[in-house]
Amino acid sequence: MRRYLMSNIRYYEEFAALSHYLSFSRTSEELCVSQSALSKHIAALEQELGLTLFIRNSKNCALSEAGYQILPYVEKMLEAHRSIEQISREQYLKKEQARKNPQICIASCPLIGAYKIADLMARFSSLHPEIAVGTSEFEPGVIPKMLDSGDVELAFVRPFRSGMSAYDAIEFVREDIIAVLPKSHPLSRETSIPLSALRNDPMILIGEQAELHYVCMQLCLKAGFTPASRFNGLRPDNIMALVSLNMGVALLSQNFYEYYKRENTVGVPITPTVSTSIRLIRKKGRKLSRPAQIFWDFINQDSQKTIK
Repeated sequence: MRRYLMSNIRYYEEFAALSHYLSFSRTSEELCVSQSALSKHIAALEQELGLTLFIRNSKNCALSEAGYQILPYVEKMLEAHRSIEQISREQYLKKEQARKNPQICIASCPLIGAYKIADLMARFSSLHPEIAVGTSEFEPGVIPKMLDSGDVELAFVRPFRSGMSAYDAIEFVREDIIAVLPKSHPLSRETSIPLSALRNDPMILIGEQAELHYVCMQLCLKAGFTPASRFNGLRPDNIMALVSLNMGVALLSQNFYEYYKRENTVGVPITPTVSTSIRLIRKKGRKLSRPAQIFWDFINQDSQKTIK
C-alpha cells in the first residue's frame, strides 16, 4: 500500500528532539509542548510511516532500529526546511532594512547559540537602544557571498577553509578541539590523548558544510589516518547523543561539548593541542555603516585579538 507522508514538519522536529533527549518529559519541556501532545504526535508519525521509532518504558525511551535508520534522513529534511526558512528570513530582513534605520543584520554560522551571542546582543541593545540588531544563521558557504555583495556587513564565523585574506576580523572566542568519548571508553580517564590513539574508533562527524568538519578531517589526516566515519552530517546535539550510546567517538570544539554535554560522555584534550576560533568579520577595505561600526567597536573592546 502506497503511503503519502503528510505529517507537519513539527512532528519530525519533535522526533529529532526526542532522539536527542530520549525522554518525553525533558523533550516536552524543551519544546514547550505537553507530554500528551508530544506522545500523540510521535504516535501519529509512527502510524503514518508504518514504523516503530522508539522503544518505550515507564520513564524513558530509546531509538528503535528503524528510528536510527531514518534519523539521518530526518536531519537532512529538517536542514532543507531550515534552508527554506533561511531564504524567507533573508528576504524579510532585506525588506526590514529598507523600512527601518538604523539597524544591523549580522550573519552567523549555524549553532552559534553555544557562544552566547544572544546575551551579547542583549548587552549591546541595552547600551544602544536606538540601534536594532539581530542575527540570522546561514551555511558557511553562503556568508562570504553575502559579505562580498554587501547583503550583510558583519558576520560571526569560523575561519573559512578558503582563507580569510579578504576580511578584517576580531577574534571573539578561541577554544580547543577535544575528543568526546563514552565514559566506558578505555581512554576516558586520561588527562590527554594523542589523536592517533583514536585511529581505530568509529568517528562521528559534524556536517561537511561546517568549517569544523574540515578542521577535524585535517587533524585526523595529520595524525596519520582517515577517520572511519559511522555517521556523517549530524549536529552537535545528535553527535553527543550517539557518543553517549557508545556508537563511536567524536571531535568537537570545547564550547560545543560544554553546551551539548551528555551524562555518559567525557571530553578529553588531544595532543598536540589544536584550537579553533569564532570571529566577527567584515569585508576588508569597505566602510561600515554607522550602526555596524558601533557594533564592531563594541565587540573590539572585549575581544581577545583584532586580526588585520
